[in-house]
Amino acid sequence: MRFKIQLQYLFYLPSILLLRLLYKKPDAVISFDLGLGDDLLCTVIAQQLKQNGYKRVWMSTCFPEIFLHNPNIDRVIKKNNRGSESLLMRKYLKSIKANIIRPFYTVRDEKTDQDLIPQKHIVKIMCDKAKLNYPKVIKPSFYLSESEKRRGKLYENQICIHSTGKGAKYHMHNKDWYSERFDEVAAVLKKKYTLIQIGSANDYSLKNVVDMRGKTSIRETAALLYNSNFFIGKVGFLMHLARAVECKAIIIYGGRERPDQSGYDFNINLYSTVSCSPCWYWNYCPNDKICMKKIAATDVLQAVEKLTSVSTVQCTV
Repeated sequence: MRFKIQLQYLFYLPSILLLRLLYKKPDAVISFDLGLGDDLLCTVIAQQLKQNGYKRVWMSTCFPEIFLHNPNIDRVIKKNNRGSESLLMRKYLKSIKANIIRPFYTVRDEKTDQDLIPQKHIVKIMCDKAKLNYPKVIKPSFYLSESEKRRGKLYENQICIHSTGKGAKYHMHNKDWYSERFDEVAAVLKKKYTLIQIGSANDYSLKNVVDMRGKTSIRETAALLYNSNFFIGKVGFLMHLARAVECKAIIIYGGRERPDQSGYDFNINLYSTVSCSPCWYWNYCPNDKICMKKIAATDVLQAVEKLTSVSTVQCTV
């Protein structure tokens, strides 16, 4: 077995040497997992690394389009759909003793279905893992070209809305609100706005919207958000993407997690203060999602009024 491993290494050796000639050794390689939102949050780490004098920052990701035009990322390593780099790239990184940063902010206990509850904002935990200072403002980065921005403007007074997280790699039912309440919200807002439903083709289809579920790339979705008056949705990638392109949002938190643990003051965050929150359970709930049940369609509509009349509001139900 050892002889076979050595032969395999010799097979890759010329390619590894070529990579070492072609690429200057990175100062850091950031690598998370398979989550879109987590990878987008890694742009904060890249920015902090650059500010701390790191000249060559690489990102290992399944979603290279997130990092296009990002001045803080010097090279993107494409992972496969299992979240792994190619064997050659793994051997290359090992040969140069690359400084690989894996800024995980929690860990899930699969037996209890619960994440370890963060004691500070998850971005700050990511910075701790990378041994970096905290940013003055917690905000991920996404860089759109001018032509992309123009193509994202489809309607006057457009807003984006997202119903569920079924399309997520790690779908958490405890983050989902109720489809019929989204429909109630859309029925009122259609009088003033054109609602564009974004997300996965598997998400619940809302009424009174322009259905673009599963029809846009990550970058096209970002452009839609960039041109929208605001976004209505749940905790997840699209919440982070909206913040990255300066799109204000109304986020239906419920009580699985608190806004100060994962969100942005830039938004209106509808959080339920109940005895069991924040629980950080994925799907298990002993209280029949009382935190989500407390948030009515009227709460979201009132948040729309606040968002469009003042700059920043924090809302607790």
